[in-house]
Amino acid sequence: MTSEHDIRRFAAALVGAHGIKAIDLARARARDSSAAGDIRGAVTWCAIAERASEILDPDAGPYKAATGEATLSAILDDPLTHAIMKSDHVDRRELEAIIARARKPANQLC
Repeated sequence: MTSEHDIRRFAAALVGAHGIKAIDLARARARDSSAAGDIRGAVTWCAIAERASEILDPDAGPYKAATGEATLSAILDDPLTHAIMKSDHVDRRELEAIIARARKPANQLC
């Protein structure tokens, strides 16, 4: 399983190498992984795309400037949320993928 630290580090490297295209590249890799039946890979690439979006958009940090509401990442980074998820055996990336699928049109992976 890929750690959150590794996902953030890889997203930063991808943004450094490809700029704004990093998001689309990560999403394409997620689609390729999904098509190959690699669900964990798809979830990881979706998480990388999300982190790349956060890196490229300063307002997508822990709180969105326009609404003042916490982002999903900020909520999931909270120690209390982490403790509850750990006790319930909930994997962060799988949860993020489920939420992302609920937000996206049926034909869009992440």
